[in-house]
Amino acid sequence: IYIPGQDPESLALKHELSQQICKALNELDDKDIFVLTESFLYLKTLSTIGQELGMNINAVRKRKIKALRILRESLIKQGLDANQK
Repeated sequence: IYIPGQDPESLALKHELSQQICKALNELDDKDIFVLTESFLYLKTLSTIGQELGMNINAVRKRKIKALRILRESLIKQGLDANQK
């Protein structure tokens, strides 16, 4: 997607980052993706997500933590590390 005023290198980097994130997301199962999407995109509480999935809040919390760990490890494996300077 071309955005006027944005240089091609910046666009290429954003595209590469998007691909890496999609690849990492593919390592998650549907419930993990649902928990992260509802939590971060729709800002739903863990309690609400749990009700929608028929799970208790602790199970949702563990699933969210596990999903974030998997994403982090996948992105680091791909060469992305937020702690790198």
